[in-house]
Amino acid sequence: HLIKVMREGQGEGNVSCRELIIDGKVQGQCHGDSITIEEHGHLEGTLAYRALAIKKGGVFSGRAEMLAAAENKGLVADAPSKTDAEPVRPQSA
Repeated sequence: HLIKVMREGQGEGNVSCRELIIDGKVQGQCHGDSITIEEHGHLEGTLAYRALAIKKGGVFSGRAEMLAAAENKGLVADAPSKTDAEPVRPQSA
């Protein structure tokens, strides 16, 4: 989900979303994959993010925590590597 706080907008509380764009004022806890503070944006509080951008003029005051990168869900996990696989022995004819 995308949440955008416009230039004259204000918000207070906890925000959790995929993408957050702030060009107004936000106070509280923000959690998202991508957080952008625009030129007129002001954020006071705590951040938990995977990608963060603060544009010139944007203000952040508080505590920030970078989250681990998101995993690709389409990939097979724990596939054996060549070193983990059993050796292949040719069958005699």
